[in-house]
Amino acid sequence: MIYHLCQYLDPDKQSLLRLGHAYISFRAGLAFLFAMAIVLFLLPRSYHIFVRYGWVNRQRSYMIDSSSKEGVPVMGGMHIFIGGMLAFLLFCDLTNRYVHIALFASVFSFFLGLMDDLLKIRDGNHDGGISRKGKYLVQAFVGLTVGVLLYSQWSPHPELLRGTICLPAIKEPLDVGLLQIPFVMLVVMFISNAVNFADGMDGLATGPSFLTFMGLGIFSYILGHAIWSEHFLYFYFSDMEGTVFLNSSELVIICAASMGALMGFLWYNTYPATIFMGDCGSMYLGGLLASIFVMLKQEWVFPILGFLFVLELASVLIQDWLGIGLLGRRIFFRAPYHENLKYKGYSEPKIVVRMWILSAAMLALALLTLKIR
Repeated sequence: MIYHLCQYLDPDKQSLLRLGHAYISFRAGLAFLFAMAIVLFLLPRSYHIFVRYGWVNRQRSYMIDSSSKEGVPVMGGMHIFIGGMLAFLLFCDLTNRYVHIALFASVFSFFLGLMDDLLKIRDGNHDGGISRKGKYLVQAFVGLTVGVLLYSQWSPHPELLRGTICLPAIKEPLDVGLLQIPFVMLVVMFISNAVNFADGMDGLATGPSFLTFMGLGIFSYILGHAIWSEHFLYFYFSDMEGTVFLNSSELVIICAASMGALMGFLWYNTYPATIFMGDCGSMYLGGLLASIFVMLKQEWVFPILGFLFVLELASVLIQDWLGIGLLGRRIFFRAPYHENLKYKGYSEPKIVVRMWILSAAMLALALLTLKIR
């Protein structure tokens, strides 16, 4: 909205209003601060509403220190969603199709998580909510839709990149044709669930999500910049359709706004948490991250940049499918992996901070992959 208003009032970029539509970095900074301010303003004022309506945590009885988490408000991810969305609408170019796809994936994922949270609250059962198959079905729909949009003529990608997969250290994209669609669907499902499993301790999902958005913001800027994309031997993610300029650098605004919303939320989510993210937050973040990864064609960077999320999901899959399903025994004491560490006696703050440190190191490693090409 502000982007379009500034563009309308200053089409020749001659006044200070040019800052509002001509400079990605300026809009990204504003989006970060605005989203953070919205969350910091809304959260303490809505806390008592959550408690009054019983939107609080019902901890599993078999979890370690379960009583300490009992009664803490959940669905705090609603604030991340509101802060991020308001910043998107204010500072993004709303004609950009990269933005359209990100909004579609994140909104659907948010409402999936919100419904799951509400069903758990209604039943008073943390293990209730939408069935696993039901979640997979909705996530598959989101991934399939994103895959079709990126393959079709409506895609924001240059025509050369449609129907392709980009691999690390290989300069030319791999032409896979229609196989791009199921590939994108599987990636969206994988990333969405990986982020969801990481949400199990105070601040555990918030910090790594912040760092992942930071890395994606850098990738978005480079791939959408004519000079930097050429320097790093990447394809320039930009196209013109009539008078509409489609450029991946607009995703920098979305990444910055998400980082701001996460920082505002972390103020209250750090140990001991005043409020929990809930599935509405973790699924929203997972859907948004997944959509950006596939739009930038950096799916293979996710195991590095999102290493914590992969570790958490992998521990669950190993425990359920390989351990209990195939071998008939547990591989870990608990799953996801953060619960295994807690079972071994590590304190929650130590686990969370060390996971943040690990995520920061993997962010640095992910950025190093820019030079591999």
